[in-house]
Amino acid sequence: MVALLTAQPCFSQTWLPVGTGLTCGQGNYVIDINLKENNQGLLVAGIIGSAGVLDGVCEMQAVLLWDGQQYSEAAEQQSHIMSTLAFDFQGKTYGSGYFTGISANNRFHVANEDGLWDSVPSGIKGTSRDYFIHDDVAYICGAYRQCGGQPCALVCSFDGEQVVPLYHHPSLESYYAYSVTVYQDTLFVSGNFGAESLALEEEGLGWCSKIVDGEMLKVGQGFSYPSAARSLQEMDGKLYMAGSLTPLGSSQSYSMMYYENGQVYTLQSYPNEVIFTMKYYNGGLYVAGDFTFIGNMPCKGVARYDGQEWTCLCNQTVYDHQGNVSVLPFSDLEIWNDTLYVGGRFDRIGNTTLKRIAKLDMALSEEFPVNITEQQRQELKLNVYPNPANDKINIQLSSPADVFIYTATGQLLETYSSKSTYQIDVSDYPTGLYLAVSGGVMKRFVRE
Repeated sequence: MVALLTAQPCFSQTWLPVGTGLTCGQGNYVIDINLKENNQGLLVAGIIGSAGVLDGVCEMQAVLLWDGQQYSEAAEQQSHIMSTLAFDFQGKTYGSGYFTGISANNRFHVANEDGLWDSVPSGIKGTSRDYFIHDDVAYICGAYRQCGGQPCALVCSFDGEQVVPLYHHPSLESYYAYSVTVYQDTLFVSGNFGAESLALEEEGLGWCSKIVDGEMLKVGQGFSYPSAARSLQEMDGKLYMAGSLTPLGSSQSYSMMYYENGQVYTLQSYPNEVIFTMKYYNGGLYVAGDFTFIGNMPCKGVARYDGQEWTCLCNQTVYDHQGNVSVLPFSDLEIWNDTLYVGGRFDRIGNTTLKRIAKLDMALSEEFPVNITEQQRQELKLNVYPNPANDKINIQLSSPADVFIYTATGQLLETYSSKSTYQIDVSDYPTGLYLAVSGGVMKRFVRE
């Protein structure tokens, strides 16, 4: 049986180290990556070690700057523990997290003129996870109890001088908002909040909501438990929501949906597990998460969506520092100088040691493939015979194209280029189910 997919096979498998990587310990990981102002580099935040990048000294850091050649401290601090967010705003660098020597009642810090981390006066009691700058105001979200000295939950604003709470509900203090954005002049927040208040849950509020004049309003029909909306991103006039989303009144969860004209819609195909982060660039949404398939297409955690079709950007196994398949490997991504960067808990992608941060070995605007049309996909013939097979299989296409062979669990085994007929030796394959993929068309075959 042939399955027609709105997807492209994985066309690039090469991930490169970013300097010497970002760990000298065993449990470190990158949480957040953001562009510096004026495209000067990347701010990388998390629980990260600086082995080999700061005078060869292995010491823990909270925020580092990557300028394309080397890492440096975003600001000095006697001892760092963890940063969950770092960003530039109005010529200054800000960080949120647990920094030794700075009061636990204020987790919003600024790199001062002396190159030291200092607390923003009347800042934020809680930890931040995302920001969005709109009309010279930074909207910041996270797990809050106070903002600017006032009760606050989920989201606040900062104009460079004053932190202002934008929403408060006592039951949602300390519950996370993971993403914030302004879409069509309305503030949206998403996260894991909602089930903590029965009233909010019954109304479909929480998980992804609008904040208008201090009130929470539902998005479309609203969402119900279980949900956790991790990322918001606009593309082509639509607001895309990613994570794990269960529409109110439904038992089906989706890793990605979009909001348009007051309604929430599903996609024809979407990743099988949680998407943690999204970034729009050059006509597509780049996403990263814990998924292993998109529809029926194997894909290991990084992909691109152009509004109609998916392209897989990683199909090599991702490993942690203990050599095991990484759980929740990718936390964030960013695009700098036409290059995709990812960060997270991983130590290796395939056989390449990367240490918590990596970049894709391609220029996105120059090398990204032209998507196949639906008509071309339907016209493409993919025949695999004999099936089952125990020695060789023959693959016949209606026109020359690349062919990819995967295991049933999504591991890429072989890549063949630009022919219309192939004969492939499968005698060394273990018995079981395999996938032949070409141009978004998939054919299953069995090795006996």
